[in-house]
Amino acid sequence: MSPVMATESIIRDLYPDLAEDILKSWYQVITHGMEASQVPCTGLAFSNLDDATSLSKDDLMSGDVVHPNYTAENMYLHFNESQKWYWLPDQSEDELLLFKTMDSGNPISWRV
Repeated sequence: MSPVMATESIIRDLYPDLAEDILKSWYQVITHGMEASQVPCTGLAFSNLDDATSLSKDDLMSGDVVHPNYTAENMYLHFNESQKWYWLPDQSEDELLLFKTMDSGNPISWRV
């Protein structure tokens, strides 16, 4: 299943009454980097890859995440010395890292 089809299935499953309206418009799927129960994040630092400009498609491997009503795809990252990483130590509960995981206007799944 393509990332676009998987996202559409998830939207239909989570928002059955609104799904078709959502899917007719431009949408993004945004996730966050850590749960509130994990803060403050001392002793565990969060690293973040830059905006994917240093990422090669060869650095990624796909894997399925199977749910009862749909299957989604996660991408697993292999380290490459040309990647640029940022270190984010000591995050507090008022600091949240957001990730855009899908953009219907630019559905290139490995580099959104």
